[in-house]
Amino acid sequence: MFKKIDILQALAQLLFGILGALFVQLFFLHFSPKIITVDIAGIIKSFEEEVSKQKLSPDALTKIVTQFSESLNNTLNNYAKQEHGILVPKGVVMTGVSDKTDEVKALIKKRMKIG
Repeated sequence: MFKKIDILQALAQLLFGILGALFVQLFFLHFSPKIITVDIAGIIKSFEEEVSKQKLSPDALTKIVTQFSESLNNTLNNYAKQEHGILVPKGVVMTGVSDKTDEVKALIKKRMKIG
């Protein structure tokens, strides 16, 4: 009726099909980016408030604003890559995601002191 070799081939194809499907599913689940919210407007506003309290010359103000802008941009890019995520403004997403504003704010402050 059925040859032993035919049954073994069918089982092998089924096994490799299942393994292939699991591999594809794990690959896509593992590397799918997560959504992370950051209150970028709030970070910028708090920076503006801090700077406005200081008596800075126009040149010093330009320098610190440029440094902040570069730090903000680099920190957001590096954080998104490191976390394998997509950063979106806090007000865009209602629920179901984690807000990482405080972490990003701390990283920016650290970067500005180093830079």
